[in-house]
Amino acid sequence: MDKLNLGRFNIVGHSNGGRVVFYYAAEHPEHVTRAVIVDIDPDPANPETSRMFNTWYYKEPDEWDSLQVVVDRLRERAPNAPEDVLRHQAIAMTKELPGGRRAWKRDRKLLFGFQRPDAWDKWRSIKPPVLLIRGGNSNLLSQPLADKMLAARPGTRFTVVPGGSHWCYDENLPAFVQTLKGFLKEAA
Repeated sequence: MDKLNLGRFNIVGHSNGGRVVFYYAAEHPEHVTRAVIVDIDPDPANPETSRMFNTWYYKEPDEWDSLQVVVDRLRERAPNAPEDVLRHQAIAMTKELPGGRRAWKRDRKLLFGFQRPDAWDKWRSIKPPVLLIRGGNSNLLSQPLADKMLAARPGTRFTVVPGGSHWCYDENLPAFVQTLKGFLKEAA
């Protein structure tokens, strides 16, 4: 950030990107005006994360019969997302193979190297204002866990995006954008 001469800025992160925000905002408060963390917690283990990674590691294929099959798979994780959003993601996240089949663009080896360190100290030490967003139907950031986060860092703003799961911005974009804009405008 110094090299790019960005000065101070708002930082937003979803899922593991939110955990990156924990670390960056805690370690570089001089750069961060406001931090937004979307549907993630600082725990070193989370049953839903374990379930998702178990599926990605061992059960989910790397290749799919068609684009529509990928769209259907993405709908499992974001059931209220519009069809066009899921189709766009399916195209972006896969590459076309001969015969209309699709393959993930991911490298499965990277999934095996994923680590989820305890980030509670980072969470507690963030100095800039923070907005924590939870998808109302999220299985990853439960309400009790969000409550624990709020108790550990008083002053944190919190909102729930109705009708949204872990990918709440895909499922209720108007509510997500309204919440985000409201929080970020306070910094202007």
